[in-house]
Amino acid sequence: MIQLARLEGFYWVARTGGYARAARSFPYPITQPAVHQQVRKLEAELGRPVFTRIGKDRMMLTDAGRTLFEFCAPFFEGLTAVVQAIEQGQVGGQLRIDAAALEISQILPRWIRRLRREAPELQVVVKEIEEPDYGRLRSGQTDVIVDYQPSPPSDVRLTRVGTYYGFLVVPRELLPRPQRRLELKHMASAPFASFPPGSSPHALQMGALREAGCRPSSIVNASSVAGILGFVQSGLCYSLVPWPDARGPELGGVVSVRLPRGRSEFAVSAATRRAAEDRVDRALACARG
Repeated sequence: MIQLARLEGFYWVARTGGYARAARSFPYPITQPAVHQQVRKLEAELGRPVFTRIGKDRMMLTDAGRTLFEFCAPFFEGLTAVVQAIEQGQVGGQLRIDAAALEISQILPRWIRRLRREAPELQVVVKEIEEPDYGRLRSGQTDVIVDYQPSPPSDVRLTRVGTYYGFLVVPRELLPRPQRRLELKHMASAPFASFPPGSSPHALQMGALREAGCRPSSIVNASSVAGILGFVQSGLCYSLVPWPDARGPELGGVVSVRLPRGRSEFAVSAATRRAAEDRVDRALACARG
C-alpha cells in the first residue's frame, strides 16, 4: 500500500521539476533529503523509477511517473480549496427538505432563492408530505421539516421561518343574508371542507367550529389547502384555512375574512436535529433572513 506522504513528495517533485524546488514549495517545512527519501521509497514500492535525471536538479517523469502524476495531481491541486471550504463551513452536498404543499408553494421559493445566492453549492431536494415524520429526521432521511408544528418532540429544534394567518373562506353563493361583518358563526350548518381527520390542522378547524356553534350539514376532506380552496371556489362548501399573506387568498367568487387576531396566527417552523450539520445551519440562516 502506497503511503500518502510518498505520493505528496512525488507530486511536488513532478510539479516543480526538482528536489530542491519541491522542498521549497511544500505547504509545510521539509528538507530536500526528506523529499528525495519519499520518492526513493515510492519507487521501491512500485518496483520501477518514476523520474529520470536530466540535469543537476532537473527531473523528468518516466512513462510510469507520468501515469501516476495524472492520477494524483487533481487530488493535491484541489486539496487546499476543499480544506478552506470545510474550515469556512462552505461545503456542498444536498439539503433535503420535507414540506407540506402550502409551504412548498408559499414559504420555500423565497428561501431557495436566498440559498442560491448565498450557498450555491447546496443542492436542494424537496419532498411533499401531509404530516411531519420525525422518524425521517432522526434517521437522516431528511435534514429539515417545514410545517406547522405545535407539539414537536424534545429532540427536535424548531426555527421559525414564517407565519400563517387563519381565514374564513366562503363562496359567494353560500353567503348568508347580508351582514355588517361576516363571522364564522353566521355559517351555522353550511357544508364544510376540512383537512384529514387526525391531523393538527383538522383539530384546529373542528375546535373553531365548536366554539362558534357551527354544525356543518356535511364535511368533505382534502389533504391540502389547494384542495380545500378548490372545493370552496366551486361553491360546494366553506372552510377555514391558513394563509401566509395577511390579505388572505384572492380567488374569484370567494370571500376571505381574517379570523380574530391573537387566535389566528400560527408559526411555520423548520424542524432539524439538535446536532445539525453546518450546511443545515447555513440554510436556516438564509430562511431567517
